[in-house]
Amino acid sequence: MKNNIIKVLLLILAISVFVVMAIGSGDSDEPASEGTGLPGNSPSQGQNANETLKDNAEYSIGETDVEVWTNSIGTNWIKVSVPVTNTGNVNLYMETSSVDIENEDGSLAATLKLVSVYPQIIKPGETAYYYEETTYDGANTEGLKVVPHVKAEKAKVDLIRFEVSDLQVKDDDWLGASVMGRVENTGNKEETLVYIVANFFDKDGKFIGQQFAILTDKLPSGEKVGFETTSLTSHLKASDIATYDVIAFPFQYQ
Repeated sequence: MKNNIIKVLLLILAISVFVVMAIGSGDSDEPASEGTGLPGNSPSQGQNANETLKDNAEYSIGETDVEVWTNSIGTNWIKVSVPVTNTGNVNLYMETSSVDIENEDGSLAATLKLVSVYPQIIKPGETAYYYEETTYDGANTEGLKVVPHVKAEKAKVDLIRFEVSDLQVKDDDWLGASVMGRVENTGNKEETLVYIVANFFDKDGKFIGQQFAILTDKLPSGEKVGFETTSLTSHLKASDIATYDVIAFPFQYQ
């Protein structure tokens, strides 16, 4: 009998200690220790908030365009454009590539090799254009479709842009429209190959053509020099151009 009483008392004592500990932990105003992962602490939330986003090299292809026309001596020409927009969060390095031209039934009408793309490096949200004007010997000139082969990767070289000024659109009866202006080497070193690219848009904001100038003479840091874009095949007139962008940069490899 005495042993049974002792067991009951020990059981009551154990239950009492458990209740006291539970009440004490529930009433505590002290926050849990940082980094313990206990309720009231959220170290994972802080880590996510400060975590650096991973490099995201992505792009989207906009509305492509193809146009065929015949010049004054009866030669067929084709003009192709492919806008590529950087939709990631890192700079993209664009490379020359090819563009296929398909007939309406999907058969191959022509393939254009070594199609240039400018600007060479684009930041997030910026658009580069694959663009080509060349002779066309395809039998079909209607219902053509552009099939681009985009080459873009994360840029490993810096995005460098030079300042352009004194810009104006010129018009020539034979050569069509062009852009004249000045470019200044705002970098900290001498450059020997500088590209100046002019993108043309109509009144609806549609891309309608591209011209460029290449400076092969040395351009020291801080020096400014004049340029004029050219295109031996362009049939654009100044009246066709509502707005234009001019971008200058040193040619870079990676």
